[in-house]
Amino acid sequence: MAILENLATRTFTYQIGMTDLAIVLCLDKDTVTDARNPLAGLYYSKSLRVDEKSIEKSETAEFANFVFAKGLSLQESKYDELLFGDGSELPVTIQDLVDESFWTK
Repeated sequence: MAILENLATRTFTYQIGMTDLAIVLCLDKDTVTDARNPLAGLYYSKSLRVDEKSIEKSETAEFANFVFAKGLSLQESKYDELLFGDGSELPVTIQDLVDESFWTK
């Protein structure tokens, strides 16, 4: 899994992209400043593309061993879902960020 920054296409530059080198999920940040909007300031998916050259079209690319998710609720402070894992052991440095169930398996 590669995390891309500033992925440029013919019509738009996406702030973030996530690719498995076959398809790329393009994300952009919600710019609505309405405090009542729960998505204000969060990234959302804007395009899904089949693109084998997404890394070349980006300013930077970093490979990730894991991708985690958590709910949008402010009370849910720890990541509780593993969306992608390369099979390697979780680094101890993220222990405070993820749910304890990842450490008891």
